[in-house]
Amino acid sequence: MNYKNSTLYIEPFRIQVVRKKVKNINLSVKKDGQIVVSMPYRGKLAEVEAFVKSKIDWVQKTLQKTQAIKPPKTPQLIDGEQHFVWGGAYTLNIIHADKVSVEKTENQHIVMCIPDHATAAQRQKLLDYFYAQLVDLSIFVQLGVLCKKMRVPLPKVSVRKMTTRWGSCTPAKKSIRINSELAKYPLKCLQYVLVHELAHFFVKGHGDDFIAIIDKNMPDWQKYKEMLDNHTFQAA
Repeated sequence: MNYKNSTLYIEPFRIQVVRKKVKNINLSVKKDGQIVVSMPYRGKLAEVEAFVKSKIDWVQKTLQKTQAIKPPKTPQLIDGEQHFVWGGAYTLNIIHADKVSVEKTENQHIVMCIPDHATAAQRQKLLDYFYAQLVDLSIFVQLGVLCKKMRVPLPKVSVRKMTTRWGSCTPAKKSIRINSELAKYPLKCLQYVLVHELAHFFVKGHGDDFIAIIDKNMPDWQKYKEMLDNHTFQAA
């Protein structure tokens, strides 16, 4: 028998139902907001409908997270564009000037001075430098306290823009690397990454011993890990 996939409507949601070789009904919400249910080949849609309705509160909360503010996929680096600094929304102001500089103001603006012939790539490079400087300064403030608390020597730290990791470390060389993009998120997200990397000085993997170290030094770490996993700049 040919069991076809189908679409289920439970106001106000549209759910894609996929029949698969599974034993149970599974519900997921994709990052793009799509709601997907996988179900056994011989399962009944009525069972799926009842299951989704029982999880409707979870669906709504998860959708809210996927709709939280996220970075623009292709920022144009133009005047008036919105960017984030430590979890706060800032308006980018472009000022044409020969002397290049970038700084944030108390009234939630990022002021970028750059020649009018500068390309988007040059503006992006300047903004990346701005974020790296913010992270570098914050690490200088936080790291001594964390190392004393966790009883580890001060490591060598480098800050750079990374595409796949928030941080990495080489315990043998007592060094860690931190993603400059963390400057967009609340400061405690940076603290979580620092605690995470310092914990690897004691434990290599991510097992129970590793989690216990993070729990001890930052009890609310899961909230900030979730923000980084979902690329949301502001807490719900």
